[in-house]
Amino acid sequence: MIIRYGSRHRQRGMATLLVSLLILVGATLIVMFSARTTLMEQRISGNEIRTKQALNVAQAGFDEAFAYLRAGGRNAGELFNNNLADGSSYRAVFWASASPPVFGPNNLCPNAPGIPAGRVVPPANFVQGTPPVRVPFIIFSCGWSDDRAARQVVLMAARLMPPLPGNPPAPLIVGGYVDTSGRARAYNFHSDLTIWSGSSVTPTGRAGTSFVRNQEQHPNPPLITDPLPPLASNCTVGNNYICTTVGDNAGFDVIVDDASLASKTGEQFFESFIGTSKTAFKNDPSTINRTGQSLSGVTAEKIWIDGNLSLSGNIQIGTRDQPVILIVDGNLNVTGNVVFYGVLYVTGNFSSSGTPIFYGATVVEGDNTASAGTPSYVYDPLVFANLEPLGPVMVFAGTWRDWLAP
Repeated sequence: MIIRYGSRHRQRGMATLLVSLLILVGATLIVMFSARTTLMEQRISGNEIRTKQALNVAQAGFDEAFAYLRAGGRNAGELFNNNLADGSSYRAVFWASASPPVFGPNNLCPNAPGIPAGRVVPPANFVQGTPPVRVPFIIFSCGWSDDRAARQVVLMAARLMPPLPGNPPAPLIVGGYVDTSGRARAYNFHSDLTIWSGSSVTPTGRAGTSFVRNQEQHPNPPLITDPLPPLASNCTVGNNYICTTVGDNAGFDVIVDDASLASKTGEQFFESFIGTSKTAFKNDPSTINRTGQSLSGVTAEKIWIDGNLSLSGNIQIGTRDQPVILIVDGNLNVTGNVVFYGVLYVTGNFSSSGTPIFYGATVVEGDNTASAGTPSYVYDPLVFANLEPLGPVMVFAGTWRDWLAP
């Protein structure tokens, strides 16, 4: 009897089917895993793109706020809020402390842009008190991606710096010759220095040229916030001042032929009292070029004038609370009843007549200062203190943060 077994070809087909099934299942798993991996990578890539987008717009908000300060903006409550064309948004503010604000759901960086309901962003105070004291603050910017899925924070500590390297120590400082042969007067109630010159001084005003504090009546230096006493008109009137320069006799408060002034170049002279080069001051974004414009009523500005300037009439430039820094890159002639508060710097020669009054300090780089009429130069340290908001803004190295979680 012959026994026949199944065909080997049929057995080989079953094995092939089993292998094929295993391969199909494996391929299916690979495709599913690949699809899942691709989807995950897309999500990761999308999250990374939105995170970078939020960080970039937060940086843009910081840049706008800093550019505002660099250009002389001093409104501490200024809000920089912008919706960009791609749907992303940022908001930047100034914070009244050098430490970051507390983060939370209703703080400066909420889930969606815009100021949170019921919350007022606390403004920074760049200067506080009287006289003003510079305080550190932070520039804080929050950025949102186009779909609001990502938020990023950028911040850096900053503060205002002094607008001048050191306050001028006298009401009248001149690199060259000083002629007070009219009735010009210099007053300093706070120290014993009235006129500082790199050349000679001709004090021939018979009614008195320089006045300092009468220490018998006022033994202690006054606070800079104290009101200035009435100005003495001659050497015999009033107990607040004493007259130190009469006729041809210069008082102890007048410095003449000072080689430290006479030996300086124009640039060195400028940098000694203004703290930067002429080009840097002129090109600073916060400096306003008012060449050919009226200066009457101008307050709280850094001003540059190209060429010669004449001031006349009953005008006032600056106030004691909001003085100015005025640079005249040329000769200056002042007549009439001009009243000036701040630091006046003249690169050329300076002449005056009438009854102008200069509160703060007048610095003349040129060779000649002629004072006819009855001009008055009055030293006022509160004017220098109130110039603080005109100083440049500097950021603190090492305070940059762009990795804080909102």
